[in-house]
Amino acid sequence: MINITLPDNSIRQYTEGTTAMQIALSISEGLARNVLAAKVNGQVMDATRPLISDAMVQLLTWNDQEGKATMWHSSAHLMAEAVEQLFPGVKFGIGPDIENGFYYDMDFGDRNLYVNEITIDHKITIPYLNNSVYDISGQDEKRRIINNFSSNAELARNRLLSTGIDSSIIISVPANRVYINRTLTSALAVRDWLKKSDIKIVGINIISEGTHARRTWMTYNKVLNETYKIGIISLPEKVNARSHLGRLTYTFRQSVALVYYWLILSLISL
Repeated sequence: MINITLPDNSIRQYTEGTTAMQIALSISEGLARNVLAAKVNGQVMDATRPLISDAMVQLLTWNDQEGKATMWHSSAHLMAEAVEQLFPGVKFGIGPDIENGFYYDMDFGDRNLYVNEITIDHKITIPYLNNSVYDISGQDEKRRIINNFSSNAELARNRLLSTGIDSSIIISVPANRVYINRTLTSALAVRDWLKKSDIKIVGINIISEGTHARRTWMTYNKVLNETYKIGIISLPEKVNARSHLGRLTYTFRQSVALVYYWLILSLISL
């Protein structure tokens, strides 16, 4: 027999090899249904691991921070396994639990993940709205999972909040959803927001990517009529994996886009 000391300092005896889950069942079925993990002698572990010696045991549920962390950590791994089945070859970075959930950094290469809908087990359909990130927090009357992000701006804001940034310093400025001239449309949305905002702004730094940064800078300077100092932070593009022909095609397309934006910015009246 082994002696198990519970958080209230009561001691119970169990046969060697008993698990924390079995201890929970011996207390009540309701408790066992809520157990997510166990802390044994100060170490968090699987509630189904056999106990072979005397120990101090705390049964962790959703009400315990360590219980939540265990749930989120396991959920991150389950999500990664599901993604790997759907997209073989995906590369994974880190995938920890965080204060209010979990995430996983993934590299899908050149694959486009935007979809019209996803059907799960031929029963639940996830509709495409404004992006392909779905918040599984509720379902509508047709058992469709609701996408709670109304725009990519809201999605980006939510991701920044998940890193712990103060919500009071993050403002999302959604633009109309278009398929061409997206940079121009976003610049117009920022301009309209600046007109209504009471925040005193002297300059703006814009984060863009690679050669796209040049036309982003041109567009914001034109739309904001040089009222503000516009800075650009250009992140490197992932083009190393492209073939030689792919790199040439990409360079050609970016050059055409730059000329196109130069023309429309010269012609339009703002």
